Amino acid sequence: MTIYAHPSFNGTFATGTRVAVKTRAGCWSSGFEIAEVSPDGYRLRRIADGTVLPFDFTDDELRLDSLSAGVQCPDCGLTLADWPDARYASILIQRHRELGHCDA
Repeated sequence: MTIYAHPSFNGTFATGTRVAVKTRAGCWSSGFEIAEVSPDGYRLRRIADGTVLPFDFTDDELRLDSLSAGVQCPDCGLTLADWPDARYASILIQRHRELGHCDA
């Protein structure tokens, strides 16, 4: 049995909550936060570059992201930092790419 959220989680996400998104392949992709809540679902912000995605996600497509997930390269999946503070995520990812550590 897989538990995706703490048992006290009430089923709604607040603005700023870090989440993972279920991909079409059935995997979970981390590195997003709730940008806004709408009647149709949730708009997400990609933490790596601050882009707000132009469509809504439902509860079924989201789960709480582990706070210990750190910052990951969106291209190769390498964990670049083991702390959850995403304020420097775009700089870490950019530097990772400049140093040639992945194919992006």
